[in-house]
Amino acid sequence: MSLPRFLQEVVTGDLRLATRVIAGRYAKINEIENTNLKGWETPADPYCVLDALEEYNLPKNRYSDIVPYDRNRVKLKAIPSNSSDYINASYVAVPGSERKYIATQGPKASTIGDFWQMVWEQRSRVIVMLTKVEESGRIKCEPYWPTAPQTSLNFPKSGLSVSVVKEQYIANDNCVVRVLLLKKSTPSDGIQEFTVTQYHTLDWPDHGVQSHPQSILDLIKLTNQEQQTYELDSRSKGFVCGPVIVHCSAGCGRTGTFCTIDTVLSLLPTLEDDSVDLIFEVVKKFREQRRIMVQTVKQYEFCYMAIITELLSRNH
Repeated sequence: MSLPRFLQEVVTGDLRLATRVIAGRYAKINEIENTNLKGWETPADPYCVLDALEEYNLPKNRYSDIVPYDRNRVKLKAIPSNSSDYINASYVAVPGSERKYIATQGPKASTIGDFWQMVWEQRSRVIVMLTKVEESGRIKCEPYWPTAPQTSLNFPKSGLSVSVVKEQYIANDNCVVRVLLLKKSTPSDGIQEFTVTQYHTLDWPDHGVQSHPQSILDLIKLTNQEQQTYELDSRSKGFVCGPVIVHCSAGCGRTGTFCTIDTVLSLLPTLEDDSVDLIFEVVKKFREQRRIMVQTVKQYEFCYMAIITELLSRNH
């Protein structure tokens, strides 16, 4: 597949000029988002975030400035009388792409139960974790799977439990793959269960990028293959397989970068006008669904690098 025109400009032009052009497009995305956010406290506004700022929901947010929009936030279904349906998670997708995600923050110790309830209710089978548990001495994501052998995490309120079936380290991609068993036990329905595959990459720093895009491209391929396998399995059993869950620490920078690269690659074969900057359009659309998706200009540049790397590799 040859490079579309919007990428040829980046590859064949002067590097400093290309960098300035990309930075200018990223600045435009930020400008659009800042305009959108003016309606954050107006209930009827599409960018309202008042649900996330309710007093009883505030402690559930890892970061006070990265919260979901009310209109497309994931809502928990089975809610105890003294709780709320809130979780810091957003449905995100670009029209025309078959890729659908739930973008969410890395769970806090107090929200691990909510996280697994979301996985269960959404019937999501693939989780992509793009952060270490700890970076630079700060907790970025609480381990939400059992870390001791032959143990499980149990959540009495929901009747859920999670255990590790298999754990494998992929050295080439510096990634851990965990197969987890999620069970639900209730007096009325007995025991129900399904497996979930988690891909945990270990070499992507907060606010930064990986040293080379091949690792993330490999991860995207693995994720899509596993999601496709689960979709076929679910369909054969009469179930619907839920969206891929993607998170880093805040659920915006690395999360947005992963979703952008994956979505752009899925849309390229049907791109009618290849002068349209698909990366710009996809990030702009994601920013309408969750705050600061693709958080830094370096991450935005990385999206171009990854797409170019993938397309050039297909030509050899």
